[in-house]
Amino acid sequence: MLKVTSGKITIKAKYIKAMEKKTGYHEFLKSLVCIVFLPAAMLLIGLELVQNRYQDKFLQQNKQNVRKHLLDVRREADNERYIGRQLNFLFGFLNEEKINPDSIQKHLDKLRQENIPFVNIRFFDENARHIPLAGEPDTYRVFVQKIFSALCQPERQGKTELLKSYSSFFDSFLGNIDPAELAMKKSTLVRVKLNGKPGYFYWNSIYSHLENDAFKGGFIAFFEEEQIPDNFAVQRLLQRLNEQDQAQVAAFGMLDLADPPKSILPDSALKGFSIDAENLLKTLRNMRSQLISEIRLRQNMLMSLQLDGEKELFAVYRGQANEAFMYASFVLKIFIVFVFLVIARLLADAALAEQGASFMHGQRKKLLLAYVVVMPIVTMMFLAVFFFLD
Repeated sequence: MLKVTSGKITIKAKYIKAMEKKTGYHEFLKSLVCIVFLPAAMLLIGLELVQNRYQDKFLQQNKQNVRKHLLDVRREADNERYIGRQLNFLFGFLNEEKINPDSIQKHLDKLRQENIPFVNIRFFDENARHIPLAGEPDTYRVFVQKIFSALCQPERQGKTELLKSYSSFFDSFLGNIDPAELAMKKSTLVRVKLNGKPGYFYWNSIYSHLENDAFKGGFIAFFEEEQIPDNFAVQRLLQRLNEQDQAQVAAFGMLDLADPPKSILPDSALKGFSIDAENLLKTLRNMRSQLISEIRLRQNMLMSLQLDGEKELFAVYRGQANEAFMYASFVLKIFIVFVFLVIARLLADAALAEQGASFMHGQRKKLLLAYVVVMPIVTMMFLAVFFFLD
């Protein structure tokens, strides 16, 4: 009888001890949550709000620059205007240097590789004679020689005899065009009939500012209209914008709704914004149908501007993140995950203490196994929420 009573007293004492231990765990957990976990979570929320406001501020600042770039592209997107400007740039470069095969080849190679590879250009010296270059085809040599000599004669000698005597060369090469009128359109890209096909013609003469405006030579350019690639000017302008943006603040492109394969998508630039082309095109179509010109994509903004018809220029751009906020937010997230793991372990220990002596060994192993299996999964969910869904 006494043995039984003694056993009951022993079990009761262990139960009381377990309850006291459980109460201690609960009090500690309440303190941990109230003093550590909640303040850290509130501070993290505050940092995220401040960071978002900071981000919005820079998005608005970038917005003006991005819109200006899109407007510039739309204004310069005409192929004829763009090619004419590139030829005028070539004139400007040669105007600052002595005209010889080396200087010509240097600027010509750059122009053909980066800007207008399909344009035929022929150069002439101070005597209006053709300057042959390595790899240059010999076609039209007689035509271009006589045409350039005639075009520059009025400003060199004040005469127009060659314009009249060489009119047949103009008719054969450039179609039904007035040579005198063409001579007045120096440094202008002119529509012509190039060997009977729609094309363009350009000419310019170069003078030395260091030698009393002495004639240094010049060049002519010509090409067929069908040689111009689709969306040529737009593609070059957008490519230049994307290459100039070393900080990857924005990515520029063009959507062709009527013919999507002809869209210009800067894949390499878009990778920095975690945006794939398929979702981007879908979003732009929705914006077009809803008459929306800009939309927020997480931490980025998407802006569109109608180019013509079914073509839409677009830009994806971001604000400037504050590194101090980013580091503080990262540390807080790590800290909160750590505190969460501590709380979870304490809860598991409290459950074990509550069962006390009556908790069988097999059940204890199950609880510990559940902790080992479930906690990593929950931890990964926390990490996904904190780091990947920002």
